[in-house]
Amino acid sequence: MSDELVPVEVQAAQIAKALNRDMATRGRTGQLIIWNSTYARVYAYAGEWVADCPQRCGNVELMTNKLDRDRGRAGVMGERKDSFYCSYCKCVATSVHWPVDADEIMEILDRRPIPHTRNWYPEGHLTALEFNLPDGQTLDELRAENDEHGIV
Repeated sequence: MSDELVPVEVQAAQIAKALNRDMATRGRTGQLIIWNSTYARVYAYAGEWVADCPQRCGNVELMTNKLDRDRGRAGVMGERKDSFYCSYCKCVATSVHWPVDADEIMEILDRRPIPHTRNWYPEGHLTALEFNLPDGQTLDELRAENDEHGIV
């Protein structure tokens, strides 16, 4: 796990999901409670670095400065944003957490010919947990995933 992540947040989200699943198997309903956060966690979605609004308003913002024509194009990194501003609810994050190996992650993802397959979620990311998607994948795991699909 990266030093950038707050382990308590990851553990709490995993525990809450497990409790909800357990209650559902017994025919009971549960409630997943998410607390407000003051930082944005960056992840790769469809070949772009993005972050969910820390206030959970449902908005996602692009986290690199690129020309519109370069969005979704492999090999165009763009300059990283070091602050988060939600264009919907106007939340401003006090910090932005980028993966330490973001450039290497995107380099591997950019080899994938279809943009919607260029995804990477940090460990414990709520979207990955909710939809049972891989999270916290290492560079070697991403390379192996490419190899499985014949991508070199």
